[in-house]
Amino acid sequence: KPPGEALGELTALKGVGPWTAEVYLMFCGGHADVFPAGDVALQNAVGAAFGLAARPQAKALAQLSEVWSPWRSVAARLFWAYYATKMRRDMVPIG
Repeated sequence: KPPGEALGELTALKGVGPWTAEVYLMFCGGHADVFPAGDVALQNAVGAAFGLAARPQAKALAQLSEVWSPWRSVAARLFWAYYATKMRRDMVPIG
């Protein structure tokens, strides 16, 4: 299914919000064009990478992520890795 359609079906399930659905589509569904803009780590990473004074909120980040389509999932993984390195976290993006 297209990511938008799958996202709608997943979020229709009780207890499944946009972040959960988007991350599920990325990692379990293998969708290449999903960007969980509500993820605070992604917001912080993009804000730091672009030298923004404040981290972009979900709506602004979703708009910004459009330029990375059709590879927004790849961009998200890169920004998570950047965030982990910047924050010196011992984590690796699942993959």
